[in-house]
Amino acid sequence: MLLCITASYAQAPCTDDYFSARINTPTAKHNYAAISTPADAILLSGYVLNNNTLLRNGWLTQLSAQGSLLWSKQYNFTFYQSLDLRAIINAGNNTYLAGGFASDRDTINNSDKFRVPYLLRLDEYGNAIWGKYFEKSGLGWLQFNHLLRLNDGHFMVVLSTGNANLIMKIDADGHIKWSTGLYTLLRPFLPDYPRSPYTYYDFPMPMAITQLRNGQLVVARSVSYLSDSATLLQKGVDLFALNPVNGDTVWRKTWLIRDSLQNNTRAYADVKSLVELPSGELSCISSYGDISATSPPYTSSAINYIFSAGGTLKKALTYTAAGLPLLYCTAASANTAGGEQLLLLDDATAPMLLAIDAAGGVQWANRYPTVPDMGTNTLVRNGNGNYIFSSLLNGANKNLSLIKTDPKGNMECLASPVAMTTADRSGDYFQGNRFVPVTIDTVRGNFWPSPPGTILVRPYAPVVQTDCRKTCCRDTTGPAQSIDLCEGKAYTLPNNYTVTTNGDYPILLKTAKGCDSIIYYTVRFSSFPVVDLGYDQCLEDKDSVILATAPGYASYNWMGTAGTLPTYTVKQPGSYRVSVTNGCGTARDTVDIFQQCEFDTDMPNAFTPNGDFLNDTWGITRFNKNRLISLVVYNRWGQQVFKTTRPALRWDGTLGGLPQSAGVYIYYLQMETLNGKPRRQKGFVTIVR
Repeated sequence: MLLCITASYAQAPCTDDYFSARINTPTAKHNYAAISTPADAILLSGYVLNNNTLLRNGWLTQLSAQGSLLWSKQYNFTFYQSLDLRAIINAGNNTYLAGGFASDRDTINNSDKFRVPYLLRLDEYGNAIWGKYFEKSGLGWLQFNHLLRLNDGHFMVVLSTGNANLIMKIDADGHIKWSTGLYTLLRPFLPDYPRSPYTYYDFPMPMAITQLRNGQLVVARSVSYLSDSATLLQKGVDLFALNPVNGDTVWRKTWLIRDSLQNNTRAYADVKSLVELPSGELSCISSYGDISATSPPYTSSAINYIFSAGGTLKKALTYTAAGLPLLYCTAASANTAGGEQLLLLDDATAPMLLAIDAAGGVQWANRYPTVPDMGTNTLVRNGNGNYIFSSLLNGANKNLSLIKTDPKGNMECLASPVAMTTADRSGDYFQGNRFVPVTIDTVRGNFWPSPPGTILVRPYAPVVQTDCRKTCCRDTTGPAQSIDLCEGKAYTLPNNYTVTTNGDYPILLKTAKGCDSIIYYTVRFSSFPVVDLGYDQCLEDKDSVILATAPGYASYNWMGTAGTLPTYTVKQPGSYRVSVTNGCGTARDTVDIFQQCEFDTDMPNAFTPNGDFLNDTWGITRFNKNRLISLVVYNRWGQQVFKTTRPALRWDGTLGGLPQSAGVYIYYLQMETLNGKPRRQKGFVTIVR
């Protein structure tokens, strides 16, 4: 491990500038998206494998800006076997929306049988507020791939499937305001369309969506269609402007480039971002496929489409790295105020960062070689710097690489500058709306709430291992503070978060030099404790007896001494007691241990139920040492007038609340000695009035 130390002075606090770390998890996982929280923490979303199966649980993990693990949780929706979380966004008021899909899986072929779009709203500690799933008759295999918070507090969600993109406006509670479907209907328009090998090219790609300063919504997606002759693939980008009030299309433009890459088994490239520049123009980031490649990353350069406010293509700037024949853009982040953008690139061996200005000019580019065969998938940018997440190219694994650079991409441990070449390829494109048959229609479907108890949230336990770090101080984790409360109560943390469920809740503070200082609050909600030592016992032929009560409590007080064990070993006759205290109160129990195991049973032969509080009831006396099985009393006509299996329950001389007459009654007593031998006794008792 390389540790880079910089000098620090009391009058000049500093913070960590960068680090390289690995997030190792107990099961294989995949990270799809990440965002920066209002406190500049990092929140990851994806899935983890459920134990040693191919079933999946949704996965969320929060890291501090310094890379410290704050919390990690896994989620499932018990209507279905698996859950993936593929998009996440800040929802306001310290809450988040995470979207993906629930599914039942074919674990033999490692594939989904079907999918249902699923949306979770979560609080700042990842606890579920609600969950909803979307159903539309006749349209399956949908999943979330994009979420956008609008200026009015509503949200845009984008769902994709094999033949459609769905765009919806929802409120903060998941109620649909309007929805629009973009249906790709290629085959009916091309009667000579060959069934193979082009069957995958008419699938819509994931979309990017942004809200302009005038309130309009603009959507961009990559497209790939056959030419009129059905011999060449024509690829490009499709733009729609939508009315935010009702979803109506304001305008639509499609720009295509003629491409004969018959061996390229992947559609053109995903659109990674769409932003409005300070000039009012639109910038759409994707990748440029001017090579034939059958393995990732499929393309040779990133591309920046710059459109006018009405969708006219003005530039198509490609960015190629010297000496790197393969290059693919996996994510992008924009500074909306100045128009600068940061592109995350992948050359199949290492991640790269490329910074461009509002005009598309290159500002700087760095490459960060770490672990071979790692593919980048997520970029987060905030005031602390840039965060890159990478995992194995073959998909889910137990290792997720994290690289943090300073805001300018500097990182002495790993960074190396890369020379970039820029070219304008806009002349290769033409407007091709007539070649792109798309039906736009209203989608009528519903979000259904998850039934109570069907959302399962459990802790997950990754470990963060640092490989390289520039630092001037050390992160610290304070001792956990345990809070034990009774069910129905709540606890307010120092950050004013109200805890109502069991869990470990970190409070993140900063040291004088800017490093993490984390204190964990462990909050547990309990019901009134249950303590039961059972029947009296005997030693006789044994040298000891082990007393036991209910497990699961933090502390047990045996004979005045506190401990953590629910058991206690007895070697001498006597009376033994235990007590348990939690947030609901204290429960106690006592048991007697005798040397001998067998005792005679003496029963009173009369009682006077006259209400004078003297000898008013009849039953097992406190001097009895045997274990009661049952006690039954009959009158002289053979009618049962009393029965009990509890020693403390005594007969008061009534039946159904009516006093019984004076006279003689017969009883049958079944007992068991302390060593388990049966004892039966028949006798008489007289009511005296």
